[in-house]
Amino acid sequence: MAEHIEIPSGALLGNWIQNQEPVEPSGSAAFCMEALSKLINGDDVWLHNPERKHSVLDSRPQNSASIFVATGGTSGMPRFARHTWGTMSAAVAGLQGVLDNEPIYSWCCLPIWHVAGWMQVVRAIQTNGDVAFGDYRDLTDPQKDINLTGRLISLVPTQLHRLIFSDLAVSRLRESRLILLGGAPLREELAEVVRSVGLPVAPTYGMTESAGAVTLLASDRFLAGENSVGKVLPHTNLRLDEETGTLSIRAKSMCLGYESLDFSSGEWFDTSDLAEQTPEGDWRILGRLDRIVNTGGEKVNPVEVENAVIETTLAADCLAMGIPDPDWGERLVAFCTPSTTDVIRLEKVLQSKLTGAAIPKLIVPVDELPINEMGKPDLLKARAVLEQKD
Repeated sequence: MAEHIEIPSGALLGNWIQNQEPVEPSGSAAFCMEALSKLINGDDVWLHNPERKHSVLDSRPQNSASIFVATGGTSGMPRFARHTWGTMSAAVAGLQGVLDNEPIYSWCCLPIWHVAGWMQVVRAIQTNGDVAFGDYRDLTDPQKDINLTGRLISLVPTQLHRLIFSDLAVSRLRESRLILLGGAPLREELAEVVRSVGLPVAPTYGMTESAGAVTLLASDRFLAGENSVGKVLPHTNLRLDEETGTLSIRAKSMCLGYESLDFSSGEWFDTSDLAEQTPEGDWRILGRLDRIVNTGGEKVNPVEVENAVIETTLAADCLAMGIPDPDWGERLVAFCTPSTTDVIRLEKVLQSKLTGAAIPKLIVPVDELPINEMGKPDLLKARAVLEQKD
């Protein structure tokens, strides 16, 4: 069980809010202030569902309020990882350890009810830094007064892909201390564009259960052309399952369980992420085991399909996924942007790049890929797109 760490008294004074700006009642800062007040009073907080008041767990120690964070919502059925201020503080200490132990100042444009957004507030409070809130699209707006100098900004690849086409956004991002990039794979094509404009991107790997990043690739190594999510942060250990090729995590920041399940202290947490470690000790994420598509009895890694589609240069982006099908078990569908994608030509080219079950049963051109706000596949959105196409 992680040690309980008290929330610093300055939290409710708002010292972690940039310039202690007026707090808008419906804004992210107000959301955080309400959550912090509950935690200080010993009450549990449900970030994604603030109306919930009680956990179904009876074994939870009562001297440490829990922070429940939604995870695993790609199928529309999220569950809640149970953290404390202590587990989240351990994640902050791990990140701060590779940032010269200096205060962490952030510009937060991720949803505050997701772990990647909430952790920016915890970092500010724990390190005597601060955080400013905005929308990532604000970076393209010349009417917005934004200064990222000395600040961390966390983005998902989908956001970065959209921002890279704005000279103003690129100029602003270039001034940031570090761009923490996570939540989804960074395609090599986007990585090369980012390197060409000199953005200080630091690819990371982590999850809700680990309170965010457990690895980080230094931006100078990324800009030099290295392709990985870097080495483990000081608070973490990683290992590979030799049979499945999946990653397991043991970290001081690991959550204490889910809303209806306790984890044993110090145990390894088995992920569904396929990974490999380089001889130099860096980690590469190869996809997710639970995204493997079983179609007609054959298994397909959708990442390989997505890469093949992008390599044709006939589509700007691609999301391949398995859609339940009565005949095939799962039907391999490739959603591609833009909506003007030449499907017939793309299908012909893929015939020479992919074989057998890896060739999509259906290619669907769309304006936007069916992903959630954190850039991950959203099955419900995918089904809605297909229904509209029928």
